[in-house]
Amino acid sequence: MIQPFILVILLFFSISWVQAEPVVVSYLHGTPNSFLGKELLKRIYEKAGIEVRFEKYTSALSLRLSSKGQIDGETHRIFSLANAFPTLIRVPTAFSYVAPTAFVNTQSGIDFKVKGWASLKPYRVGAVQGMRFAELGLKGRMETVENVTSSDQLLRMLGSSRIDIAVTGQINGLYHINVLGLSNIRALTPAIEKDALYHYLHIKHQALVPLLDLTIKEMIASGELKRLRETLSKLIYDAGIMINAPENQ
Repeated sequence: MIQPFILVILLFFSISWVQAEPVVVSYLHGTPNSFLGKELLKRIYEKAGIEVRFEKYTSALSLRLSSKGQIDGETHRIFSLANAFPTLIRVPTAFSYVAPTAFVNTQSGIDFKVKGWASLKPYRVGAVQGMRFAELGLKGRMETVENVTSSDQLLRMLGSSRIDIAVTGQINGLYHINVLGLSNIRALTPAIEKDALYHYLHIKHQALVPLLDLTIKEMIASGELKRLRETLSKLIYDAGIMINAPENQ
């Protein structure tokens, strides 16, 4: 039986000739959850010995570019993305997660225990365009959803009462509430759901998938991935990391 470290070496040499330039991976500008994913994935690529470069895009544009092979992949997306974008290959093991959460304006009087997406039906809802978890969760009513291009824009809209509920990842919402000083916004509980997040590569880079998957599994088994996520999450929640600062781009 081939030992894991030997398999890593074999996989590395089998793909080294393919990768002449860095793998270009997109992440979502101004999105704390994507920043977190980028930092985790950066470490995964480093441990796998694969050079990577990250470029920031809006969610919808990112998918258009990656699905056409104009960039090499997505930092992380939900499991079902591959059904809608068959040219994107999912690395089998999830390395992060997103907790879609309903945020409300405290002055609206809206307060209820969240029981899935159906709980949001009576309300004016806003979401970030291209966020697949929102598109799937709000399927059938997307024509009535206020779509914006960024999480900070979404939370500002909620703060000015232009919508009743803002749906975004929990860490995204809490970060922007803190940074923007939106004291009149809070999260309803529990989160709408919890979705595992997977790294995606354009099909032309499918040779990289086994090595990346093995690296993720080893980092999960050692506890390294969990420790790194906890450290980064605390800094983000406390606004100790300014995700839009030049050094974090």
